[in-house]
Amino acid sequence: MTDNTLPKFDVHNLRVCGCCLQLIANGEINNGTDDAEVTSAGQVATWGPNVTNMIAGGPHGDDCDNDGSTDCDCEDFGFSWSDCEGCGSALGGDRYAATVLIPLP
Repeated sequence: MTDNTLPKFDVHNLRVCGCCLQLIANGEINNGTDDAEVTSAGQVATWGPNVTNMIAGGPHGDDCDNDGSTDCDCEDFGFSWSDCEGCGSALGGDRYAATVLIPLP
């Protein structure tokens, strides 16, 4: 007999830096620097094995009336000095929406 139940996750909505967003969305950062290695190491240190469950994007804001047929800016939080919630970087910069799904037992 097959278990058809869907897995359950603890969902964490994050505000991540541009490097995290690129690494999550594309699996690489190809800018001729060590940004990919530094960002990846930070993500693993912050999220451990759950780093493979990170996805770009997040929920729409409460005041967003987007029905999915157009673009909105709910996933762009603008400039912030807050640490990146994806890799822990303390560098200031734009922050973007991302989500990490942590499987529940």
